[in-house]
Amino acid sequence: MAKYFKASDYYPDDKDIFDFLDSQTRSIKPLLMFLKSRNIFSSKKSEKENLQNYISLLYFDWESANRLVDIIDIRETEQKVRHSEFNIDTESDVVHSTANLIRNERHEAKREVYRISTHNEEVDIHVTYLDIDTSKTRVLQKREKELHITASQTEGGWTFRHTDTERAKNIVKHLVSKLGEATNQESVTEKSIDIGHILDNTIRVSFFRNTMSGIEGFRLIDVTNIKVDRIARVHQSDDEEDEEELEEKLKKVVMYGVDLFTTVEFQELVNQGFFISGAQWKSEKTDGQGERVEFSANFNAPSEGKDFVYKVLGVYRLDDSGNLLQTKEKVYGTEKKAYLSALESSAHAALRSVNGDSDDETI
Repeated sequence: MAKYFKASDYYPDDKDIFDFLDSQTRSIKPLLMFLKSRNIFSSKKSEKENLQNYISLLYFDWESANRLVDIIDIRETEQKVRHSEFNIDTESDVVHSTANLIRNERHEAKREVYRISTHNEEVDIHVTYLDIDTSKTRVLQKREKELHITASQTEGGWTFRHTDTERAKNIVKHLVSKLGEATNQESVTEKSIDIGHILDNTIRVSFFRNTMSGIEGFRLIDVTNIKVDRIARVHQSDDEEDEEELEEKLKKVVMYGVDLFTTVEFQELVNQGFFISGAQWKSEKTDGQGERVEFSANFNAPSEGKDFVYKVLGVYRLDDSGNLLQTKEKVYGTEKKAYLSALESSAHAALRSVNGDSDDETI
């Protein structure tokens, strides 16, 4: 989870403060909280811009600047993850020791801080690093971020689930390369969720639908959002206006949940060559308790059907009376891993199904 990086040798001016507040605040509540911390009270009916102007003109020492950043700090939403399986034949202690080698090589050069642990033959790698984005206002140019990598042994080798960032991809690539050297393997192959070889849009629809509905231990109850794309778009087509109209129709029916797939509008889109490239949905646990988990998944390269990423948005718990709460809470640790693993297994099963039970899921 990202935090603003507060450098003691940098002193923001009034424009920096205003830009920071303008880019990060969605309501006046945190602004009022900060003013209150300085014994300044303002009306709840104050205009956001007026409060930003007022705060930006205040005197800031190091302590008060830190307090402003901590109060305004808007946390990022749940990060997407992806995974790939490599045909590496080795044990968890080798993966752990190789991760230590990667840490030693990258720690100083990449300014990365590692925490590596092994539990139940699963290797967890947590990396904290400084991300610099010079396109942002100066207060936000440096952010401390985290990425996670979980290495799990499978029948075919080792699976690496990781945060969907370029840095995480590079670390996994580095780690896999070192493991290949350590195990003296002539070739290391990768297997991931990829439907690029499927040129029938209806089969692609089946893949996504089966992924959502086939999660073990869950029952699909509501599709809350959906994205569509086409395998091959005809640019400058006379039908572009009709396509936009169809997509607008879909936006009106996405709240129909699982009935979405039977609507006339959705079928029209399928007939026009569209397929599902991303979705957000809720699934109910089949253990009789009634808790619901919200998932999302999509292809980063939608037209190509490549780079499958996903996340667990949260879980809707039950109150003391057994009623479903209306707000979801984030999940962590083993519970989160269990949900991610269930979604991954469902996606692989869906891919095998649309491939005709073929084991060819190669990348």
